[in-house]
Amino acid sequence: MKTRIISAAVAFVVALIVLILHETILFEIAIALISAGAVFELLRAANCIRFKGPTIVAVVYASVYMFIGFTD
Repeated sequence: MKTRIISAAVAFVVALIVLILHETILFEIAIALISAGAVFELLRAANCIRFKGPTIVAVVYASVYMFIGFTD
């Protein structure tokens, strides 16, 4: 329980820093990492990790998608 509280506090601080710096590239990087992690977890839960090629493509696309079309 103590570990969860500490990790939640660290995550809160990191999220606060990312939100404060939302007009920088840090925001897009954070969203890309969260998206890639979510897609990976979804593929792992569906037992699709054994298909290496599509898994790599899906995770890379999820992380690159944030940067497509968002150039100023």
